[in-house]
This record gives sequence, C-alpha cells and structure tokens, in this order.
Amino acid sequence: MKNSDSVVFQTNINNGDDVEKVIEDIEAGTFQNKFSEVLIDRFNKCFPEEVSNELSEGEIKLRLSKLKFETDVQHLKSGDDNFEPIAKNAIYKFSEVDLGHTETREILMKLLELVENKSSGVIAELTQESIEQYAGIAIEDLLSILSISKDAYNNLLESGDSKVIKSASIIQRTLSSAGASIEEVEYISRCKTNWDLWHRKNRHVLFEFDLQSINSMVRELLNSSIRSDGSLHLASLRSPIKDLVSKLESEDLMYDLNPELILGGIFAELVKGKS
Repeated sequence: MKNSDSVVFQTNINNGDDVEKVIEDIEAGTFQNKFSEVLIDRFNKCFPEEVSNELSEGEIKLRLSKLKFETDVQHLKSGDDNFEPIAKNAIYKFSEVDLGHTETREILMKLLELVENKSSGVIAELTQESIEQYAGIAIEDLLSILSISKDAYNNLLESGDSKVIKSASIIQRTLSSAGASIEEVEYISRCKTNWDLWHRKNRHVLFEFDLQSINSMVRELLNSSIRSDGSLHLASLRSPIKDLVSKLESEDLMYDLNPELILGGIFAELVKGKS
C-alpha cells in the first residue's frame, strides 16, 4: 500500500450511509467520523504481520486516503447479464475492435484470468518493481490479449498518437482482413508515424492551402482504393501512389514527400476517418 497510488475495493452492491460518511470523511482529509477514528486507532493491531514497525497517525491517514470504493460492479453480480455487453463496448471504445460473440467471450475470459492472476498471491517484498511485476497489468499484456502487434504499437507511440491502441487496431484489422502479414502491419505503422511527424513539422511551414490540398489528394486516393468490405491491399496502392506523386510534382506540391510518406498519409486518413 505504501508504494501504490490507490487500493480499490469493488463490491456488487451500493454502500450504506455509514460507509459513505466514512469515505467522505477520509476523502476530505478530516478524519473526524467516529468510524474513521476507530480505523486509525486499531490500524496497527489489524495488520500485525504486515506492519513490522507501528505506523504513526499521519502514516495511517496517508494509507487510508488511498482506499477507493467502486460500487455496483457488474461482473461481481451473480447471474448478471450486463457485464458482457458493457465489456464489449469498453473494448470497442478504447481499441476499435468490434468483436463477435465468440471473440468477446474469449477476450473476456483472458482478461478475467489476467486480473485474477495479478490479484492473487503474496508479494514478499513490496517495491515499485515487485508490485508492477506481480500485481500490475502492463500494456504488453493487453496488446497480447487483443492480438495487436507490439512493434506496431511502439512505432505509432513514437509519433505522439494519443489514441495509439485504437490506431494500431484499425491499421492491423484493415490490413489483416486483406491477408496482410504482421510484417506489413509493422511497416505501415512506421510509415504512418513518419507521416505524422512530417505533417506536424510542416503544418506551420507550408502554405495551409498547399497542405490541405495534399491532405485532400491523399484522402481521395484512400477513398478510391479501399474495398467494399473496408479492407486495403498494400500492393494495390503502388500504382495510385505513383500517379499521385506525378500529380504532386506537376503542381509543385511534392516538397520533401516520398512514396512511403504518402503511404503513411493514406493510413493516417484511414485512422482519422474511423476514430
């Protein structure tokens, strides 16, 4: 508890009035509620094995202030039917992964198993490293469960993408549905990252009319290339990109662009359109 930001207690019901008053008292930092005083008075005795040296009143208050309650939690309810659709919507919101029933069940089981494994057992020595190793859920764990390439994620992260999981998911699903390999997904992710960096560098350098014209041409190329099922085939973009390069050169809009940057721009527009 010393090294954690908070300790969350989940329950399938709502708190009673007395509990709510204790929580409000602790959150306000007043510690004047009679039950808060009891907790402070008996804290060391409640945890004789965990507390080797008695904690001071200030140390106890600091630890109690980290306690958080989450009430009416759906997945803790016996026989509740709302958890699966709620979880499915949450997965879609943060990853853009629209799951079928079988996929939903499979991912939910993996997520619950991961949380269960990280919530059980004893951590002998409490350090930030040991807590992260034995009790923390890292982004790598979630990428694996969602079948999102770690390298693609890291490539997009370099561009400062604020919705990197969603971007990686959109790119991977769009390419995979056309039979692309994981190497293609990672290559496209690098191209998009380079486009984002180029675009950020030049948005205050180029005339806005020129930059918006380039964006419009790239978007038009995307719209004419994407298949009816929403997939994109990498090889089918070669000729359209060459044609666009010729057009940009003829209109003095090529600047320091190249085919790979334009390819990245196509997928940047794809992500923007689906986010």
